[in-house]
Amino acid sequence: MNLPVDDYLHRYLGKLAWLGRGLTALFLSGCVMTAFLSHWSLLDGAPRNSLQLYLDNQAHRPFAYRMLAPALLRTADTALPASIQGFLADQIAPEFRRNYVEPLMAQYEVMLPGITARADLDWEHASYRRSYVLMVMLMFGSFAGAMLLLRRAARTLGANAACADAVMLLYAVIVPTMFLNGGYFYDFIEQLCAAALIACVLEARWVLALATLLLMQANKETAFLMVFFLAPHLWHTMRWRMLPRVLLALSCCLIMLWWSRWAYAHLPGQPTEWHLKENLLFWSRASSWSLTEDFHSLGIALPRMTYLFFASAVLAWSWKKGATPMVLGASLAFLVLAALLMTMGYQDEFRNLSLATPLLVLLVGEQLARARPQVA
Repeated sequence: MNLPVDDYLHRYLGKLAWLGRGLTALFLSGCVMTAFLSHWSLLDGAPRNSLQLYLDNQAHRPFAYRMLAPALLRTADTALPASIQGFLADQIAPEFRRNYVEPLMAQYEVMLPGITARADLDWEHASYRRSYVLMVMLMFGSFAGAMLLLRRAARTLGANAACADAVMLLYAVIVPTMFLNGGYFYDFIEQLCAAALIACVLEARWVLALATLLLMQANKETAFLMVFFLAPHLWHTMRWRMLPRVLLALSCCLIMLWWSRWAYAHLPGQPTEWHLKENLLFWSRASSWSLTEDFHSLGIALPRMTYLFFASAVLAWSWKKGATPMVLGASLAFLVLAALLMTMGYQDEFRNLSLATPLLVLLVGEQLARARPQVA
């Protein structure tokens, strides 16, 4: 069937726009990965949670519970042809080590004496070098996918194309501000899973939503909290019919959480770490609020509280415009995760609020959609 010229051109331009957005997501993800790896390694040689310990299923608790990415890496590594394995280990990995690992080892050695020697031993093995590259690739792909999924979610909430693109850009700018006292591979996989879960729920894709939530639970033990954070939307669209789905999701997540704690009970460490006293001292000092950080590795120092200012401003703006299910969910996420940060996190380690980040960014998209209705 022959299509009119206008229809053909429209489809062609649409595909071209999606290609452009995909390339933009890859570019932004590369920028975020560069900024991240310039500040934080994969803790090569760390005594409790190095990448090698994860791969050997020997990371200390509670890190041992975050098992999804190491399992994916082991599967991918065994599936690769020998030529690609050698290329990753002997050509790509040394570049990563020279540019991102070695510059950080001096400061890590001060905090963790002996880490350099242990890291050197890990890097001698080709399997470790391959795993390092694969992990960075997984982080890179996860973040790019998260941006595209959040754009899709923003469109579902009513944002036009320009506003949805702005959501992607804002997300790429804000995420690096979470990584103040560390960051690790599972943070990026968590962002991908959270964005996918939100998109699935907004589009009522319940089977995919449950599968995504279970993967998310295998990645980090706090994933089940997303059920509560998305409950306002479920209640708005389903009322009491949401109850069976919520109970099923929570039951599956809690069973997985129990199993992981039982399976790794023999490992050193403890299931939960508490830092309330240290955190209260930190937040009570005026100097804690005036420190700066070059989050994006661009030579531009921003307040370390940038993420907190962003979250507070978005929530205040959204509540002023009126309560919606997304406003309620994001507010609940921020309050619950802030309480967990204060009790179990470390000082201003805002990545403990990471589950709230996709919701906060989508709130901006929702408010832009309400201010400027989508043009057909």
